[in-house]
Amino acid sequence: MNEENSPFISSGSPDPPYPPFPKGEFPRRFDGAYRPSRRSFWGVFGKILLWCGSLLLICLGGLFLLGVIGFLVSVKGISTDDEIKNTPVEKVLAGTDVSPKKIVVLPIEGTITESEFGFIRNCIKKAYEDDRLSGLVLRVNSPGGTISGSDYYYELLGKLKEERKVPVYVSMGGVAASGGYYVSMVADKIYAERSTITGSIGVISMMFDASSLCEKIGVRSNYIVSGKNKGMGDFTRPMSDDERAIWQSLIDQAYEQFLDVVRRGRPAFALKSEGESAAADEAAESEAADGAEPEAESDTDAGAADPLRGIADGRVYSAADAKRLGLIDEIGFLQDATEAMIKDELKVSQDDVQVVRYRKQESVLSALGAEVGGGEAARQAASLMRSLSTPGLYYMVPGTLPSFD
Repeated sequence: MNEENSPFISSGSPDPPYPPFPKGEFPRRFDGAYRPSRRSFWGVFGKILLWCGSLLLICLGGLFLLGVIGFLVSVKGISTDDEIKNTPVEKVLAGTDVSPKKIVVLPIEGTITESEFGFIRNCIKKAYEDDRLSGLVLRVNSPGGTISGSDYYYELLGKLKEERKVPVYVSMGGVAASGGYYVSMVADKIYAERSTITGSIGVISMMFDASSLCEKIGVRSNYIVSGKNKGMGDFTRPMSDDERAIWQSLIDQAYEQFLDVVRRGRPAFALKSEGESAAADEAAESEAADGAEPEAESDTDAGAADPLRGIADGRVYSAADAKRLGLIDEIGFLQDATEAMIKDELKVSQDDVQVVRYRKQESVLSALGAEVGGGEAARQAASLMRSLSTPGLYYMVPGTLPSFD
């Protein structure tokens, strides 16, 4: 068949189309009409069933996931919002809701930082508003933290204790030192586990001197200040004597504040009254009138006048040493502290007391086992690292890393 007799070339067309069937066109019949596409009925029906089945499975999966989330929210108190996540929920340790009295175990764990909307503050608020509150046990497991945070929670707990007229005990965990010990001074009685490390009464300010490194790599700080001491704490140059004296003055003031708080919380360390001091001075003057030379004040005499200052040099103590020195009252666990409060303070049967412990609400992802990277802990660690990078004063055990519950 030649081109003249080809059925695919219309009459009068000088050139044949190439390719014979242009893209997007149906093959033409000999009469020039389009050839209709033919699809199997069962093939089309099968595709419809496949799409409908897939859509149905997706809907059922979504409903199942929503049901799981709803169950966790209603049963475990789980939330995805950070603010709601810091709202404490109760875990019952003993007793029931019909018990006439309630003891709340309030955790103070990890590095202490000030937060007006944080978990600890919300715990104190929730306990304050609980009409059944009969006693408070602080579960302290902290190496300390910022001065402002430690003092903030100490004042809030003192207000709760005074206005609600409830006893406050402390149960120390593995570490209850520096700021952790500071907060514990609100307690009527302190229990520490036999492996507890406590004490570390003192203040620290962590500032870095990278002037030698900056000089080697050619980095200088060209800041402009309004006064000669405005730039103190700059890590690109050594600290001057005047700047060191200023920082030392701030640390001394914060240290005296710490000692005052301990003296209020541990009456055995209270300073002598003015009458006792006057009597001692009169005795010394009488000895001088008799011709006896007054003895020089020794370290032992100074320690007797202020027994706290002699042991508050920043060191940490074991639970046994802390009890011997009067820094704590008893060695025991959380259960021992709660049972002692029921027996000695409330004076009721254990069946009449409900013991609950506050805990954080879980996020949905963590409840489903899908939370990765410890987002909340990472944010707290980043916040603390930013605080530590700025010159400041801390009630904290030196060398400790941020710890979180």
